[in-house]
Amino acid sequence: MPQRPPLPVVLVPCATVLLASTAAEGAELVDPAPLTYAGLPFVPGETVADPVHDVVYLLDDTRSRVLAYHTAEGRLSAASALDGDPHQGIPFVSRTSDALWVLLPGAQRAQKLSRPGLRTLDIIHMERSFYSMAEGPGGNLYGVWDGDLYQIDADTGATMSVTAGVQHDYLPMLKSAYGGARLFVAQRGLSGLGDAYEEYELRDPAPPRRVGGLADSGVGSRDFEVDELYGRFYRTTGGTYGVSVWDEGTGALSFWPYDEPYGSAICILQDGASVYGACPSRIRRFRRSNGVPIWDYDEHLWEGDIVDRSVEIAPNGHLVFLTREVSDRFYIGHIGGSAISLLGEADAPVASAGPDREIAAGDSVMLLGDGYVSPGGSAPPPSSLVGWWPLDETWGATVPDASPAGRHVTVEGSASWTSGGRHGRALALSGGYVDLNAHKGAIDAIQEGAICAWFKTAAAGDQIIFGAADMNAQGGTRRRFRLFLEDGRPVWETLSYSHVNTRLEAPAIVNDGEWHHIAMSQEEGGFYMYLDGARMALGSNAFFNETEDLGSAYFGRGTDGGGNGGTGMVGFQGQLDDLRIYGQRLAGHQIAAIASSLGAEPVTFSWEKASGPGEVLFSDPASPITSASFSIPGDYVLRLTAASGGRTGSDTLRVSMALPEETLLAAGAPCRWRVPASAADLAPGGVAWHDHSADLSSWEAGTTGVGYERSSSNTYTSLIGADVEPALFDRNTSVLVHVPFRADGVDRFGGLELRMKYDDGFVAYMNGIEIARRLAPAGALAWNSEATGSHPDDQALRFEEIDVTPALHALREGDNVLAIHGLNRGLDSSDFLLLPELVAEQTGAFLLFSEWAAARGVTVAPGSDADSDGLDDFAEYAFATDILSADAPSFRIEASAAGGGFDLIYRRPAGHAGLGLSYQLERSGDLEGWTLAEGAVEVETVPAADGVENVRLRAPGLPGRHWRIRAMLR
Repeated sequence: MPQRPPLPVVLVPCATVLLASTAAEGAELVDPAPLTYAGLPFVPGETVADPVHDVVYLLDDTRSRVLAYHTAEGRLSAASALDGDPHQGIPFVSRTSDALWVLLPGAQRAQKLSRPGLRTLDIIHMERSFYSMAEGPGGNLYGVWDGDLYQIDADTGATMSVTAGVQHDYLPMLKSAYGGARLFVAQRGLSGLGDAYEEYELRDPAPPRRVGGLADSGVGSRDFEVDELYGRFYRTTGGTYGVSVWDEGTGALSFWPYDEPYGSAICILQDGASVYGACPSRIRRFRRSNGVPIWDYDEHLWEGDIVDRSVEIAPNGHLVFLTREVSDRFYIGHIGGSAISLLGEADAPVASAGPDREIAAGDSVMLLGDGYVSPGGSAPPPSSLVGWWPLDETWGATVPDASPAGRHVTVEGSASWTSGGRHGRALALSGGYVDLNAHKGAIDAIQEGAICAWFKTAAAGDQIIFGAADMNAQGGTRRRFRLFLEDGRPVWETLSYSHVNTRLEAPAIVNDGEWHHIAMSQEEGGFYMYLDGARMALGSNAFFNETEDLGSAYFGRGTDGGGNGGTGMVGFQGQLDDLRIYGQRLAGHQIAAIASSLGAEPVTFSWEKASGPGEVLFSDPASPITSASFSIPGDYVLRLTAASGGRTGSDTLRVSMALPEETLLAAGAPCRWRVPASAADLAPGGVAWHDHSADLSSWEAGTTGVGYERSSSNTYTSLIGADVEPALFDRNTSVLVHVPFRADGVDRFGGLELRMKYDDGFVAYMNGIEIARRLAPAGALAWNSEATGSHPDDQALRFEEIDVTPALHALREGDNVLAIHGLNRGLDSSDFLLLPELVAEQTGAFLLFSEWAAARGVTVAPGSDADSDGLDDFAEYAFATDILSADAPSFRIEASAAGGGFDLIYRRPAGHAGLGLSYQLERSGDLEGWTLAEGAVEVETVPAADGVENVRLRAPGLPGRHWRIRAMLR
C-alpha cells in the first residue's frame, strides 16, 4: 500500500458564485458565445480537457488536488487528493484507458485516476522526476529528464529504454499523436526560450527514434498542439504574435496572426472545424482548414492575463481558461456555458488518495479524518516538539516551554500579557519580541520540521512575525529568513544579503483584527506555507536544511532589530499566541489539527456510511480518528463531517471490503527440476512426473523462478533461482518443474488463483490435474514440446493472474504439488522463465452477530418483530435490511435456548446444498480473535415452496458473548 502524508478535512465557510448567461448549442462555439467568470479560492496549476466527457481537469496547487470542472453544468463535479505536490507537473489523458495521469515531480511519482470520477487507480514511483509525460502504444509512458527520452513501465515506473540527446531537457512538454505512434517534445514556453520541437517514432519495445522536427525560431513558444486530422503541428509564438502552423506532409510553414504579443495557449477539438489560440488578452477562433480568423474574445471580458497553456475545449465545444491578475488572484472563465457555480472548497467532493484499500471481511481498520486508511494515526507526538510556548502568563519576562524539552525563552522590549488570546491568554507586542537565541542550536539541528504561530493584528504596513539569521565561517550574516505581513498578506522570504532567493506568498488579507494560524513546514519536496490549516504556497527548501550555523531567531522581530533589513518593515504590532517549533515533518492533516484544536469554538465530527451493502460499525463515530468494522464484503463509501461555529466540511473515503487471501506458494519456493532427455523422464518409476506421489529425489534442486538469461539486458537475472541454461539451451525446449507446498484448512477456501511470470509457455498441474496452460500445443505434451508462440519480455515481467477456482477440488489438506511443464520458443532462445505463485481466497462470514444489534436499538430476543411481517428482527438486522419495513427479503432466523443450545433457520434459494456448503460456529470475546466453538453444527435442509429451501443450523451450546456462523465452500 503506498504511503502518503494524509490530507485534512478543511473547514471553510460555504461560498457560492452564480453568474447567469445563455448556454451555447453544438460542438462549435457560436458568435457571440456567452461568457461566465468566477474567482478561484486556490492557486491553479495545469489544465487538460477530457476528449470523451464534457469535463476539464484542473490542478489545485494550493491543496495538492485535481478537480473536474463539468462544462455542461458549470460546476466542480469531482475532486481527488494527490499523493504529492503537482506544481509544474503537466497532466495528460490516457489513449488506452479511461484514465487521467497527474505528475507529482517533487515526490517523483505519477498518480493514475479514473475519469471523470477521479477515483485513484494507481500511484507509481518513478526513477526520475519527470515534469511532463505522454503515452504511446501498449500504454507505455514516455518522459524527458536531463536531456534523455525515457520509456517508462506504466505499472511499475521502471525505465524500459532510453534515447539520449534530446534537446529540450528544461521543463519539456511531451504530447503523442498519430494513434500514439509519434511523440513530440518541445521546450516549455517560457520567456527567452525558443520554440523548436523534435518528433520521435515510438517503436515498442525498441527505444524511440528521432524522425524529424522544427527548428528554433527564437520567438518563445508557450504551447503546442498536434493535429492528427490535418497532419499539422500548431505552436503559439511570441515575437511574431500568433500561431505557427507546420504541415508535416508538405513541410510548409504558415502563420496565423493574433495581432497581439505572445501566444499563451492553443487548443483544438479533434473532430471540430476550428482552432482556438490565445494571447494574454484575447482568444481567437481560426478556421481549421485555412486559418481564416472567425471571431475574437478580447480583454474587456475578464481581468488579468490568460495563463499559459490554460485554454481547453471540451467535447461539447465549451472553452475553459484561467486568468491571473498582477496581484496573483486567479479566475476561471467559461465560454459557452450558462453559469459557473463554485462551491466552497470543503463542499467539493474529495475522493481518498491512493488506490482503493482492500480490507478483509470482518476486519477493523483505522480511519483518519482526511481521506486516508492506515493501521493507525495520531497528531504529532509531544516528543517531536523542539519548543512549545503557549504564552499564557500573567506577568514577568520568562516564557515557559510546555513541551517535554523544557526550553524556556524570554520576552524582550515593549510587550504585555493580555486576556482574549486564541487559546487562553496571549502576548501583545508593540516593539517587543520573543527571544529564541538560548536554544538556537536545537533549532539549527532540525532538517525537517515546522514553525507554527497564532497571530492577530489590524495594523497596516509591513511587520515581521518570525525572523532568523544564519552565520558564515567568519561570523558574518550568510543568509536571513523572515515571515512577515506585506500589505496584509503573509510572505516568507529567504535573503542572501539584500537578494531574495525564495519567496512564498499567501493571497489572503489577514490584518483584519481576527486570529489566524500560520505554519511554515519543511517537507518532502520543498517548504510549505499553511494559513488557517490550509496549504497556500510551495517553494524550494528554504529554512531548516539551509542553515549551517544559526546565529539568531525571534518571534515578533527581525535579526536587525526590525524586519531583517526590509525597508519600512517593523516588528510585529499585535498579539501572538501558541508558538511552536517541531523537529519532524508534519503532514497537512496534522497542521490542520493544530490550527483547529485551539479556540473557543469546538470542532465536532461525525462518521456515517454513505453507501455500501452491509453494516458499518464505528468504534467512535464522533472522533476524527476511529476504527470501523464491516459486516459483509463489498464497496463502501464513508463520510466524515466536521462542524465548528456554523462552518461545515465533509470528506468521503472509499473502502473496498474483499475476502481475505492466503498465499499458498510464494515466489522463491524450493523446487525440483529436470530437462527431459527422453519420454521416459515423463514417468519416473512408472508414475506421472506431475503426480504428487512421484519420486523426484534425483532431480536438480533449486528455487523458483526457473530459467536463464543470455542477453545483455539481464531482464530476468534477478528473478532466477534455478539456472537451467546449461541443460536447456540448444538442447531442448521443455523443462519439468515440481514445486511442493502445504495447504491447511482448505475448507476455508472459496477461490484459487495461479499467478505466473513466464517466457514463453507452460502447462500447470496441481496434484496431477491440469489447471492452466498458455502458448502450449493441444493435448498431452511430449518430452520435447515447444511453445506455440512468444511471450514478450515486458509481459513476462508481470504476473498474469489466472483464475483456477474450478480446480479447487484438486487441492488437498496438507501436502500438495504444483507441477509445471515449461515450454521455450526455439532451441536457441536467448531467455526462459517460469515463476509461479498460488493464492487462495477464503470464504468470509456472511453472518456476524453481537451486541451491535442492541447498541443500535434492535431487540434481539427471539420472536421480536417490529414491522409485523413475520420475520424476526434478529434476522433482518443480520442481513442488513430495514427492521421497520414490512417489505423485507425472505430471510428468517429463529433462536431457541432449549437444551442449552440454539437453532438458526434461514431461507435461501433452492440448490445451494449442491455447492458443497458447510458451516462452522465461531466465538469471540472481543470481536478480534475468533476460535472454533465446541461441537459440530448440525445442518438440516428442508425444501420449501417457490424455489427456496429452509436451512436449520443447530448448535449444541451457546458460544459466548460474540458469535458468528461461517459458510464455507468445499
